[in-house]
Amino acid sequence: MLKALSAKEWCLIWSGVVAAIAIRVLSRLVQAVPIGGAETFSLLAVIAFSLFQLKRVVERGRSWARFTRDLKEPHNITVVIPALNEEGRIEQTVGALVAKSGIKEVLVVDGGSVDQTVTKAKGAGARLIVSKKGRGAQMRKGAEEAVGDVVVFMHADTTFLKGGADEILEMLKDKAFVGGACWKRFAEKHWAFLGGEYRCGQRMLLSAFAFGDQTIFVRRDVLERGGGFPDAPLMEEFELFKRLRACGRVGLADVVVETSARKFLEFGIIRSYLLMGGVRCLYRIGTPLRELESIYRQGFSYFHSPRRAVRRLLGRQRNE
Repeated sequence: MLKALSAKEWCLIWSGVVAAIAIRVLSRLVQAVPIGGAETFSLLAVIAFSLFQLKRVVERGRSWARFTRDLKEPHNITVVIPALNEEGRIEQTVGALVAKSGIKEVLVVDGGSVDQTVTKAKGAGARLIVSKKGRGAQMRKGAEEAVGDVVVFMHADTTFLKGGADEILEMLKDKAFVGGACWKRFAEKHWAFLGGEYRCGQRMLLSAFAFGDQTIFVRRDVLERGGGFPDAPLMEEFELFKRLRACGRVGLADVVVETSARKFLEFGIIRSYLLMGGVRCLYRIGTPLRELESIYRQGFSYFHSPRRAVRRLLGRQRNE
């Protein structure tokens, strides 16, 4: 299990980084000042930075302690699967989950499928819930209907490869943790997917964050106190982890999931990474979620074919 670093641990790391950089840069740039003077200046800067970080540690620690002291040890899990026209995968996914220990129920939240998704999900042992279309809305609806102590959000094309509910419950015995995610591998093989598990760990260590296809899990009582799953048209996992970080610690359980890279392969792996990276940058600078959704949808449809994109662009210029 990989635990996200606490603020105190980050304080120590950043203090060392700042000290090393400051001493190196100042000793070279400030020629008039002896190296001892540069070191003294750097040390004072590090001390000031460390005191500021320690103040944040105390404030966040007090906030987390108040929030998590009444949390109970979880004993079972509800798995929520948002689905839309997933007849080729839903039966296998649900069947594998039903056979796992620690899972109290599997909820398939359908967003209006026109194929055999509903029939196959019921036949495999899932409880069906109907919702409006949209992954964020579907997962919010599933979370509202969940009865397990922990709510796990899993994609329809994802399965547990190593570990499962028991490992998630074991991690959440520690009251300091309010949620987290799993390690992830893609089912398809491609050089661009190498190091996927390393990137999962890097995201959690540096940002205390995980993507939705890593299978996110949250204590149900924490989710309810925080207002439920974010009903966001896009970036729902970003919004969720923002709330979780304010409540307690998050981390990666000793669980590996395998998910399909079909969307990457359909649209193009490099183009997919560039599009999602651009959308994330726009999100971080405060672009409204509805506008981000439009950009994201247009990116996948408008630029799916470069030739078609050029024709549309030329046609728009002529109309103008």
